[in-house]
Amino acid sequence: LQNEVFRLSRANRVLNEPAFTSTATKECELDTAKARTCILESSVKLAKQNELEKAQTIECSRTELFSTQKVLAERNQEIVLLKNEADRLMNEHSSMESKLKAHCAELNPTAEVIRKLNKGKVDLNELLSLGKQHGDLTGIGYTRKEDHPESSTGTSSTQNAGLGFGDKLGIGGVNLHGRHSRNMFDRF
Repeated sequence: LQNEVFRLSRANRVLNEPAFTSTATKECELDTAKARTCILESSVKLAKQNELEKAQTIECSRTELFSTQKVLAERNQEIVLLKNEADRLMNEHSSMESKLKAHCAELNPTAEVIRKLNKGKVDLNELLSLGKQHGDLTGIGYTRKEDHPESSTGTSSTQNAGLGFGDKLGIGGVNLHGRHSRNMFDRF
């Protein structure tokens, strides 16, 4: 028992000695410093890794953004070209529509004459007056432009095609002397 007490007292004294306390403290401080250094190194490595990942993510985002902008620029050019084409087609359509209206307006008197002929209700004087309104047409009641006395050839003789123009041509453009002229329905 006495040995035991001695041993305990001695251990107690060693623990209370300043040399033992300072050595343990130094070891603790070293361990703490090593731990802090490891923690700092780990946090630096983690920060670098995070920065690298962020940089890679940013680079990928920039690449995607650049390719998207490139596609958008190409699409915008296509849209501009398509708008120009649409404008050209609309202008072409409107000019063709105006030409069609002009042609329809020119054909309305002719269609009226044909309707009257088909109905059999035509007055010869009315037909001739309609025909004389268009001096450059041939057919029923129409005079050929090149055969007018005012034409550039300067000839005073006129050949008229159609009905009611004297003894030169008869009904249907048949020459009374037995020769055929142009068909009276050439322009229809």
